[in-house]
Amino acid sequence: EDLKGFKGLFMGFIILVIAIGLIHAIIFNSVDRDKAKSIAEDYNGEMRGLIERSKSCRQDWKKEELYNDIEDYVHRVRELEDVEREYIDNELYRKLINAKSRLEKYKDNREEAREKVVALNVKIQVLDENFDMEKDIPQAEYIVKTFNSLPSDIRLTVEDMTKYNKIEDRYYEYLANKVEELIDGIGEVKYDEACKDKLYEAGKAYRDLATSAKRKVENKNVFDEKLETYYKLEDEATGSHSDMFKEDLGMLEWYIKNKGNTNVNEE
Repeated sequence: EDLKGFKGLFMGFIILVIAIGLIHAIIFNSVDRDKAKSIAEDYNGEMRGLIERSKSCRQDWKKEELYNDIEDYVHRVRELEDVEREYIDNELYRKLINAKSRLEKYKDNREEAREKVVALNVKIQVLDENFDMEKDIPQAEYIVKTFNSLPSDIRLTVEDMTKYNKIEDRYYEYLANKVEELIDGIGEVKYDEACKDKLYEAGKAYRDLATSAKRKVENKNVFDEKLETYYKLEDEATGSHSDMFKEDLGMLEWYIKNKGNTNVNEE
């Protein structure tokens, strides 16, 4: 009987221990889940903020910065405990991943631009600022076009801007000289296809110049006079003229493509 009593007490003790363990587990599991839920809610709030930033972000450098913030955040979410990830808003997380994908191209473009600056600095260093206007034009063209393709803030990382400005100025002088030659080559204005094509070629070349280069074209007034003369001859020959071309040389391109097919007038 004593043995039976001891066994009964022992079993009761075991049951009590198990019960206490279960109660402890339930209590602490509840506490852990509350903590996990709180952590996840903080993460969900951060996600909403990042998504809103992605909607209003305009400058490329801010997009790159935002991409890095999102990438860091996504990594942190992946490091969460399983119980914490259960409370992460999957729809918000999906939207954040989509925003990251959209922003990635801006990050890649800016990384590519930084690589261009490295090569550009070398090119600027090598090319003489008084470069040969025939032999060295390809190098000067590369330098100017590469510089102009860079985002404005990354342009500031070019090391020798003083020398770059001199190279650009000389390159634009070269382009302006070429336009001046085209204008001089128009010759006597006649109402014929040959003259029209020369006017178009010179006008398009001028239009395609950068603003700084346009200022260097010294015979632009000669071109304007020749174009006006052509309009007058056109008016005399057809009874209509194309003054709109004087304001927008792009219209002259359209006119030449459609020459002979329609009458073009001020209306």
